[in-house]
Amino acid sequence: MVYGVTQGGRTGVFSKRADGDDEEEVLVREEDSLGPVSDSWIPGSDSFVYTVVGGRGGLDLKRGTRGSDQAEDWLAGEAAECCFSPSPDGRWAVYASNEAGRFEVYVRRIDGSGRWQITSDGGHGPIWSKDGAEIFFTRGRRVFAVPVKTAPTFAPGEPVELFRFDFERMAEPWHSFDVSRDGQRFLMVERSFDTPVPRQIDLITGFAARHRPVNEGLQDYARRPRASRAPPAVDVELTVRAQWPRVVRPLGSQDDHCST
Repeated sequence: MVYGVTQGGRTGVFSKRADGDDEEEVLVREEDSLGPVSDSWIPGSDSFVYTVVGGRGGLDLKRGTRGSDQAEDWLAGEAAECCFSPSPDGRWAVYASNEAGRFEVYVRRIDGSGRWQITSDGGHGPIWSKDGAEIFFTRGRRVFAVPVKTAPTFAPGEPVELFRFDFERMAEPWHSFDVSRDGQRFLMVERSFDTPVPRQIDLITGFAARHRPVNEGLQDYARRPRASRAPPAVDVELTVRAQWPRVVRPLGSQDDHCST
């Protein structure tokens, strides 16, 4: 498997056997970016494509090759490009870009040439099916499929909504699901409210109205007993609570599951 790491002084793309039975291999170092997000190997080759956070458009796609510590731009323009997914034959690739003002789904040849727009009403996290006949993507909490032909040239059909499901979404436009080899089952993180785990952010402004430095006000606030922490002179108090899922379960299966 290939994955991106931004932790403990390590920033780059790494590889390791899926069974964990070998040492981690450094594929590419990305010291000058905010971090890489691994996307995919290119079938039938030793090359891989990954998303760089902090590129020209905020997100750029780069291509690397095992055995070389250098990577080159696969697609790096003024827009943000990410979420690379190759066709099974390794000739085409689907990705997401906001070049039209919002994220849509596009296809190019594997060398980055050509350009076919797949969606016009928004699209995120595209994935090419294992049989090469469909491209899946999400829009909000809806999952769509687009029939495609790749020979003699690329020809997309119209997007068809498959289903709606209350699944946990990654920040747009990232992948929030995966698809089984036969294209009939989808792996998602189900939203659960049975046993909520609170996550709270309190945003407090207006300390300047107390005519004292902000740091002094925060230190005074932190020293108070929790029960009496009513911040003085608060102009705005914003509380955000998010409940996170506990179970990952393939749809259509009652047996396979894992806890997070």
